[in-house]
Amino acid sequence: MAVAAAWQDKNYEALISALGTASLGEVILRAADDISDVDELFGFWIANDGPPVQLASSGHRGSSRRRASLYSSGFHAMDPLLRLVRTMPEQAPIMSASIAAKDIDDPLYRRECFDRPGLKEKIAFVQTYGSRHYVLSFYCGRGLREAQVDRLAALAALSLPILKRHGELLGDEVGLSLTQKIEHRLARAYPRLTSRERQVCARSLAGMTAEATAIDLGVAETSVLTYRRRAYERYGISSAGQLLENLLS
Repeated sequence: MAVAAAWQDKNYEALISALGTASLGEVILRAADDISDVDELFGFWIANDGPPVQLASSGHRGSSRRRASLYSSGFHAMDPLLRLVRTMPEQAPIMSASIAAKDIDDPLYRRECFDRPGLKEKIAFVQTYGSRHYVLSFYCGRGLREAQVDRLAALAALSLPILKRHGELLGDEVGLSLTQKIEHRLARAYPRLTSRERQVCARSLAGMTAEATAIDLGVAETSVLTYRRRAYERYGISSAGQLLENLLS
C-alpha cells in the first residue's frame, strides 16, 4: 500500500507540474511506462457530434502527433469506441474499453494508426463532465496483462481530471486545424446547422472551393453545393461573407 501511495503521489505531482504545458502527454506516458508496456497515448475531449479536441499525445514509435491529428481530422468517425462514448450520460463514472486493430473496419484508419506503427490494441478510459467526454487512450504493440490494465485504470483515474483542467487552461480550440476551429465557432453561432453543413461552410470560409471541399470530405461536388444552400436557407443568408459577418458579430 505504501509503495502504491508513493507511486501515486509522485505521478500526481508530475502531472500537476505539466498542467497547461505541451509536456503533459510525455509525463503521462512516463507514468504509464512504470506500470505497463504502453507505446503511445492520446488524450482529447469530444462533445455532441463535433470533432475531437486534442489535449495531449506522446509515443515511443515516432509520428504520434501526426496520428493524433489524423484521428482528430477524420479517422475518429471510423472509431467504434466513439459510438459508445457519445451515448454516455452526464457525470457518468469512468468507462473503459479495449479496441483491437483487427476490429477496425476502415482499412485506411487501421493502416495509418495501427498497422504502420505496429500497434495492436487501444485501451481507452472515458470520463464525462457535462456535455464533454474526456478520453485517454493507451496504444500497445502487444497485449497487456490484466494487472497492467488495472494499473492503467488507476493512472487514468488520476489523469482524466487533470486532462480536463489542462483543456480549460489551454482553451477550447487547442490542437484544432483552421477548418476545425471554424466548425467549432459555427456550432456556437449557428446551432441548427447539421454536422455536414458545418463542415462544408467551414471550408468555404477557409477559402476552399466546392471541388476541394468535395475531395476533402469524400462527397460529390453537387452534395457540397446542396449542403451549403441548405445551411444558408436555414438562417436566411445568401453568401459566405454574410455567414462570416454574423459569425464575428
